[in-house]
Amino acid sequence: MEITVRTAKSTDLSKVVELILDAYNVRGYSPIPGAIEQYLKNDNALVLVAEKAKKEIVGTMSILFDTGKIPTDEVFPAETTRVRETSRQVAYLGSFAVRKEEWKTGMLSIGFALICEVIARASNYDANTAVIVVNPRHVRFYSNMLGFKKVAYCDNMPGLEKAPAVMMVLDSSGIQNLLARAPTRSRLQNASTNPS
Repeated sequence: MEITVRTAKSTDLSKVVELILDAYNVRGYSPIPGAIEQYLKNDNALVLVAEKAKKEIVGTMSILFDTGKIPTDEVFPAETTRVRETSRQVAYLGSFAVRKEEWKTGMLSIGFALICEVIARASNYDANTAVIVVNPRHVRFYSNMLGFKKVAYCDNMPGLEKAPAVMMVLDSSGIQNLLARAPTRSRLQNASTNPS
């Protein structure tokens, strides 16, 4: 399956929000109305989409460059502060979703392409640390496949009612290891200017 990752256009926003809401609702998460749109429209956010043939959007993920406040500040303030103290630039990775019709056959390839591209873009903007918040059932994938390290846990992630969450971090050596394994065909396609 050929997957292309590109920067989302403003005309993609409604499709991206719909994709995220569908994926989250199927998993039983209840995002606060309007929160996803507000996050994606942040001036420091870069939203990417994954497409299959016929320019069909099948996945999305975003980067929020840290300018003093990222989503982990609210739930994991001490851990986020420690990450900042040891980092040149922190990139928060969020709003990851793959179209539910792709979960059985394309989830890994779409997810890996998106994550590698997000890490490459963040690295190009001088980020040397990536932070992500995931459901505990996904920790093994992010740890074993991508090199993220578990930092903290909470029982109820604000913005996603009744969803437990784990904060994970990928440091500069982890970023370099992941980029060495990343597919390069989509890297920097439709690169945009630094949003910070």
